[in-house]
Amino acid sequence: MSNGCISRGMKTNNIQYDRDLFRSSETYLKKRLLPSILSERIPVTVESTLGSPHYICFTKKYTEDNKPITYVDISAFSAKMYELMLNGQTDYSRLKRMSDLEQLVRGLEDYRSLQQRTCLTESSFITKEIAFYAWEQNILAVANWLNYSETIRNLPIQLKMDLLQTTWFIWTKLERMAMTAEMRVNRQCGKNQFVVSHENLIDYSNMKADMSWWSRYHFDELQ
Repeated sequence: MSNGCISRGMKTNNIQYDRDLFRSSETYLKKRLLPSILSERIPVTVESTLGSPHYICFTKKYTEDNKPITYVDISAFSAKMYELMLNGQTDYSRLKRMSDLEQLVRGLEDYRSLQQRTCLTESSFITKEIAFYAWEQNILAVANWLNYSETIRNLPIQLKMDLLQTTWFIWTKLERMAMTAEMRVNRQCGKNQFVVSHENLIDYSNMKADMSWWSRYHFDELQ
């Protein structure tokens, strides 16, 4: 202990022990014990280990080895995405006096302003075309949002493309989850519904998907 501390009355004989409750330590200990508790309660089975239903593990066999592989031509979409990341599509002059964070917030607000709150179309059967269209719209939306930031606009194009590739999926999922939660609170969609776009939603209890283009199994087999 330094002389300055001693001169201000700080001595080893008047240290207050156990004055503060170290909740972080308690939380750490609880989380450390959680895996062992779960391992004792959840039996180790083939299904839990592989993450596949028993039907798939033991009954369903691959019988379509000659099934052609689906190839998707995204060259036209890639060119469109590259052009958007290179030049953008928004009037950025209104963002000049904002910080980068404020610019991105404005971009998110503009994106959400397009969201329909009523009369959304429920998609009960997801086809390959619907899935591709949703992915394209999500990627373009994130590309436009990134370009709201002046710092990002000034990055080299390859770095911007890498940034887009690593963020679009997570960004879209988080934004759609937030929008769904907001609309559920406002009773603009049901508790089993999920808002997948500005105009569409799905109901998990009343939805099927065409999986023939990417899986040998049917929707009901993997449900």
